[in-house]
Amino acid sequence: MGNNLITIDKNIYESLERELVKLRQQVADLEEKLSQQEFELKFNYATDNVIGLKQREALLDGMKNATRCLLTIQDYDKSINAALAQMGKATVADRIYIFQNRFQPLTNELFLSQRWEWVKEGINSELDYPLLQNLSYDNFPPLWYEQLKTGKSIITVEDESQFQGSRSIFIIPIQVKGKWWGFIGFEDYTSLLQWSEAKTSILQAFSLNLSSAIATHEAECELKQLNQNLELRVKEKTATLAETETRLKRLAANVPGMLYQYQIYSDGDVRFSYVSDGCHDVFGVKPEQIRRNSDIIHEMIHPDDVVGFDESVAGCIKTLNNWEYEWRIITASKQTKWLQGFSRLEKQSDGSIFCDGCVIDITERKKVEAEIQAKQHFIERITDSSPSTIYIYDLEKQRNIYTNHELVIASGYSSQEVQDMGSNLFVNIIHPEDLEKATSNFYKIAAAKDGEVLESEYRVKKADGEYRWLYTRDTVFNRNPSGEVTQFLGVATDITERKLAEIELQNTLHELKTTQAQLIQSEKMSSLGQMVAGVAHEINNPVNFIHANVAPASQYAQDLINLLELYQQHYPNPPEHIQSEIETIELEFLKQDFIKILNSMKQGTQRIRKIVLSLRNFSRLDEAQFKAVDIHEGIDSTLMILQNRLQSKPNFPEIQIIKNYSSLPLVDCFPSQLNQVLMNILANAIDALESQKSLSSPQIQIHTKLLNNNRIAIHLADNGCGIPPEIQSKLFDPFFTTKEVGKGTGLGLSISYQIVVNKHGGNLSCKSIPGEGTEFIIEIPASQTDN
Repeated sequence: MGNNLITIDKNIYESLERELVKLRQQVADLEEKLSQQEFELKFNYATDNVIGLKQREALLDGMKNATRCLLTIQDYDKSINAALAQMGKATVADRIYIFQNRFQPLTNELFLSQRWEWVKEGINSELDYPLLQNLSYDNFPPLWYEQLKTGKSIITVEDESQFQGSRSIFIIPIQVKGKWWGFIGFEDYTSLLQWSEAKTSILQAFSLNLSSAIATHEAECELKQLNQNLELRVKEKTATLAETETRLKRLAANVPGMLYQYQIYSDGDVRFSYVSDGCHDVFGVKPEQIRRNSDIIHEMIHPDDVVGFDESVAGCIKTLNNWEYEWRIITASKQTKWLQGFSRLEKQSDGSIFCDGCVIDITERKKVEAEIQAKQHFIERITDSSPSTIYIYDLEKQRNIYTNHELVIASGYSSQEVQDMGSNLFVNIIHPEDLEKATSNFYKIAAAKDGEVLESEYRVKKADGEYRWLYTRDTVFNRNPSGEVTQFLGVATDITERKLAEIELQNTLHELKTTQAQLIQSEKMSSLGQMVAGVAHEINNPVNFIHANVAPASQYAQDLINLLELYQQHYPNPPEHIQSEIETIELEFLKQDFIKILNSMKQGTQRIRKIVLSLRNFSRLDEAQFKAVDIHEGIDSTLMILQNRLQSKPNFPEIQIIKNYSSLPLVDCFPSQLNQVLMNILANAIDALESQKSLSSPQIQIHTKLLNNNRIAIHLADNGCGIPPEIQSKLFDPFFTTKEVGKGTGLGLSISYQIVVNKHGGNLSCKSIPGEGTEFIIEIPASQTDN
C-alpha cells in the first residue's frame, strides 16, 4: 500500500512539473505578445487624442518592466512588490493593491484579504490594516461581487464612488487556472484619472501577466511541497521496510519450522528466493544449501511417501489451490521425521508460479496421536462390549462425535447413517412427543456441574420404524476455556420391555380403580334403590289406605251435611243451646270447608302416589335385565325426583324445563341404570345453573328424537356458563371434577359413560360453548337384539 501512495504522489509531481513548463512557456509567449502589444498600442496611440504619446510609452515601459520583475526576481513577494512599483510609476496612480479570495474553513464562506500594496509618496499605506483581512464582499459597493466573479472589470469615478475617499478606481479580476483568484485595484486620491480604452487594455494585459506569475508560483509551491512530502514518505517507507524486515527476520527465527519462498518456472526449474534458518532444525541443512540445490530436501523424502508427495504438489500446481500435505523424511543422520507443509500458490505474468509457505516438524504430534489412537482403540473395545449405547455428544457441532457399536445393533442404523444425520439425528429418531423433553435435557446439561448425572427417558425410532424406550444417564465430558460445557458423555439403555410392563401395570391399576369406583357407586345406587323401593312401599300402603277411604269419607260427610240441612228446614228454630253451639263451630263455614279439606286430602294422596310411582320407576329393582320401556317415563320420573331443586329459591329463580319429545318406540335398556345417567346429567346441569347467580331465566331443554329405525337420541341442554375447551376432553375421566372438595366425586359422568357406551352400545358426547351453555347427547340403540 505504501508503494501505491508513492506512485500517486509521483504522478502528481510529474503533472505539476508539466504544468510548470507550460506556464513558463505561457510567460515566454506573454513577453512576445508584450512586444506585439507595444507595437499595436503605439499604433493606436498615434490616433488617440485622450492620452499623450509619452504617457502611453511610459505605461508600456512600466508594464514591460513590471513583467520583467515578475519573471526575473526569484523572491515571490519581492517580484510582485517591484512589479506594482513599476506599474505605479507608469500609471501615476496613488495606490495599487492586490486582494486574494479566501474561504472560511468552518462555514466555507468567501472572504478576501489584502496581500500586496504599492502607494505613492505621501499616501498612507493600508497593507497591515486589520480590517482589510478576511473582509466580506458586503463591505464593498453593490454588484462588485457579481461583476468580479464573472471576470468583468470595475471602473468608478468621483460622481459614482465615495469609497474610502478615492476619486477614481479601476478594479481588474485575477483569474488563476480558470478560477477567480482575487483582483488588482488602481486608486487615485489626488486627481481624477481617466481610464481610457487603451489604458485599461494595458492594465488588463498586466493583470494577465500577473495571473501567470501567481499560477507559476503556486505550482512551484505545490511542487516543492510535494517534493518534500515525497522525500519524507520515501524516508518513512524505507525506515518502515527496514523495521519490517528486521521484525520478520526475528519472527521467522522464532517460528517453529521452516519458512520459504520459491518460484517454479515453465521449464520445471525450481528456485528458492528465501529460506529461514529453521531449515536446519527440520532438515539438518543450512538455508544457502537449499537455495543452491533445491533437490536436497526432495531427496530426503521417505521412499513410501515420494509418489504421494509429488502427486499432491502436481495437483496444486495444476489447480493453484493451497497446498497442505504430511510426509516422512530420512535426514542425513538417518533420523526419520514426520513433516507437515503448507503453501500458497500464485501464478505470475511470465507463466511461472510463486509459492510461499512453511514446513513444521510434527514427529512428536504423530507419536502422541499414535498413542491416543491405541488408547482409543482399547477404550472402543471396552465400550463395544457394553450392552448399553455409549455416546459423546458435541453441543457446539450439534452432533455425536462418538458412539459405540451397540448403537448400530440397537437402532438398526449404520455408523455412516448416524454420521450423515448430523445435527438432525435427534429430530429424525426421537419420538415427536418426547423431542421437547430431550431438547430440554440438553439445556440442563449445559448448566450442569462436573460429576452431576442427569437422567431421562424417551422413545427413539429404529431403522425399521419401531419405537423403543431408552433410559439415559448424561454427564459433563468437556468444557471450553471459558468454562462452558461443550461435550457430554451419555449411556443409553433399552428399557422397552420394562416400560411396556409398567404401562400395562398402570393401565391395569387404572382399570381396577375405575372398576372399583364403579362397583362402589353401583352398590351405593343399588342400596339407594332398595331403600327408595322400601320407602316407596311403606309410604304406598298407608297412602293407598287413606286414598281409598277419602272417597267414602267425602260421601259420608256429604250425607251428614244433607241430613243437617233437612233438620234445619223442618226445625228452623232450634233450642238456644243448639243455636249457641252452631255459632261457636261456625256451622255454615264448616260445611263448606270440610268438603274442601277432603278434596285437598284426595289431591295430596294422589300426588304422593305419583311420587311413589316415580320412585319405583327410578329404582326399577324388579328390572335387572334389558326391558323395553318408555324413555319419556324415565325422564319424567327423574324430573319428579328433582322437582324440589327446580323450584324457585329466595336468591335464584325457578329453572324452567322445556320438553320437546318426539314419538319414540319402546327402548330396550337397563331402566334403573339409564335413569341414573339422566339423574347425573340433570343434576350437573342444575349445579351449573345455580353457580351462575346473575342468570335471570335459567332453563333446561330436553329433546328426544329417532335417528334411524334402531337408534334414538336424548339431548339435555342448559343455558349456563359452559365448559372451558381445555377440560372438555377430561369430562368422562374417572375422578375428574370441577366442583369444590366434598361436592363431587368425579365418578358421575365416568359411570354414565360406561353405562351408555359399554352397557348399551351407545355414545355419550358433550358440546359446550363458554358463556352460552352445555349440551349432553345420549345415543343408544332402540333394540338390543344385535347387542
